[in-house]
Amino acid sequence: MALQLSLPLRTLAAALAAITLTLGCGAPDVADSESSTQPSAAPTIHLYGRDTCGICVGFRSRLNKRGRAYVWHDVGSQSEGQAMWALVQRARPGSQGVRFPVIQYGKEILVSPTWEEFQPRLDAEPPARPARGGG
Repeated sequence: MALQLSLPLRTLAAALAAITLTLGCGAPDVADSESSTQPSAAPTIHLYGRDTCGICVGFRSRLNKRGRAYVWHDVGSQSEGQAMWALVQRARPGSQGVRFPVIQYGKEILVSPTWEEFQPRLDAEPPARPARGGG
């Protein structure tokens, strides 16, 4: 038998998640030209944020334009939100709130970077190239 939460408890949980996960991010101000992530065998960029965050939309658009593979984590879901907070606590122990995005780039965790802070990391490492078939 599945345990189901009462409607008021579900509503409270959703409200708390929304309050916790939307700290510091405004409405989208940049159109996302491609909403899907680029495929990759082993992506090294993990981008955590919300679809309604203009800064996150801008990061995704720039990564797409550069052809860089990344994994998008919409922290609106409980599991993705918990994963993001685990990274934040590793990078900034005791943090109570952050602004989006949160990026895991290889072993590095960046909390609320600007594009200008993140871009040099991309420039230092060439993008992964797909394997070529023989023939």
